[in-house]
Amino acid sequence: MGVRRRVLPLHAAYVLASAITIFTILVTWMSGWYETAHEVWSSGAWHGVPWTMRLLPFMVVSWPIAYLLARANRQQTASHKATT
Repeated sequence: MGVRRRVLPLHAAYVLASAITIFTILVTWMSGWYETAHEVWSSGAWHGVPWTMRLLPFMVVSWPIAYLLARANRQQTASHKATT
C-alpha cells in the first residue's frame, strides 16, 4: 500500500475555519478598546493602531487554515468523483 495522506473531513475543516475566523474578529475588535482608551487617556498624544493593522498579524499566522480547507475540499471532490 502507498502512503495515505491524512486530511480533515470537510465538515471539521469548516468548523475549525469558522472558529478561527470568529476568534480573530473578536481579538481584533476587543484590542481596539485598548487603542481607543490609550488615545483618549493621552489626550490625543498616543495614536491608536487602525483595525486593519491589528488584523494583519492574525491573517499572516492563520494561513494554515486556508491550506486545511483547500486540502479537505480537494479530498471531498476527489472522493465524490471516485464514487460516481
